[in-house]
Amino acid sequence: MKQSGTIPTSLGTESIPKLLKQYAVPAIIAMTASSLYNMIDSAYIGQGVGPMAISGLAVTFPLMNLSTAFGTLVGVGASTLISVLLGQRNYSVARRVLGNVIIGLGYQQHQQQLVHKHIQCIFNRQLIQIVINAIFH
Repeated sequence: MKQSGTIPTSLGTESIPKLLKQYAVPAIIAMTASSLYNMIDSAYIGQGVGPMAISGLAVTFPLMNLSTAFGTLVGVGASTLISVLLGQRNYSVARRVLGNVIIGLGYQQHQQQLVHKHIQCIFNRQLIQIVINAIFH
């Protein structure tokens, strides 16, 4: 795998099982931490606010997962394309791809915030009523 005049990297010289562990373990830890955060967040909200808040979370979690999946799809695809273009020393196209991805993900983030605001408006009246009832009754 070594080529003359190049510096060998671990991707070209290490064994596949070692590389798989090296790159998979951090991803597994990050996914576990994210899942634990969501579960603990749900428990606190359920205990603090009540069942209506849990129903709000039940509606928004799948939307957040879809948004995260879309962002990951675009991010991984763009990073692969940019890596190929940089390897081909095609810097101008790589810059254009990066610019398009940043603008696209910014637009996606804006759309996600709009969805959250609409969902919040739907559940806001019911949550306010629950809080008022809990405080004054």
